[in-house]
Amino acid sequence: IMDRIAVDGMTTYGACDSGIYQVDHQTNTWKQIAPELPHTATSFAIDGDTFYIGTKQNGVLRFHRNHQ
Repeated sequence: IMDRIAVDGMTTYGACDSGIYQVDHQTNTWKQIAPELPHTATSFAIDGDTFYIGTKQNGVLRFHRNHQ
């Protein structure tokens, strides 16, 4: 279950305790693109390849996405 969902253009992303995920449109499933989050997400935003995750316990976390 995703704690937070954000959309960038036609791409949907989700954040939950187990990491950051992107919807795979070919299979309609979530694909993990970033590791487990150390704190529960209270907000989630995207700016290009950078993800910002607001947390209650530790402020805002920033992850930069590496393209594969």
